Amino acid sequence: MIAATVWALLTLICKWLPHTADYSPEIAMTVYLASRYSFLKAGILTLVVVEIADSGLSVLHGYPAFGLWSIVNAITLLLIIAIFAHPWSKMHWFNCIAKVFCASLFFWLLTNLGVWLSAGHYPMNVQGLILCYHMAWPFLPAQLLSGIVFGALWAISNAVIARRPLHDFCAKKQGLY
Repeated sequence: MIAATVWALLTLICKWLPHTADYSPEIAMTVYLASRYSFLKAGILTLVVVEIADSGLSVLHGYPAFGLWSIVNAITLLLIIAIFAHPWSKMHWFNCIAKVFCASLFFWLLTNLGVWLSAGHYPMNVQGLILCYHMAWPFLPAQLLSGIVFGALWAISNAVIARRPLHDFCAKKQGLY
């Protein structure tokens, strides 16, 4: 539970400090929790941390703490938990990075689809959908980079916790070497 608390605090701090849009450990935290806990526990922990972060942003910067966008985000995070969950004992360092990277791409795709469907900013046709993704395109690099960086941080922390070299983490158990 200590590692989950550290991820939660890292997520809160990174979301509250000034940062590039869509650069956050939120997705890495979600995938980490999905790998460690049941769907219910991971979902509750993720949604609590995200709501605390959004409430903090509301207080600090005047952003709305809750809206239709937060429902889309919550559903997407729960889908990430369902899709990317797997047993802790089978985590390899590459899987940490790859799963967080893929989950970041998935989050970007789904939340922007949610923006198109619910925000009313774009026409409800193919051109509107393309325009929505076109307008969201500048945010994708930061989203994916945060997936790589925080996925690597997760992999490094796994290796430190296991007190083994990073390349050796869980590889022998899986028969990868």
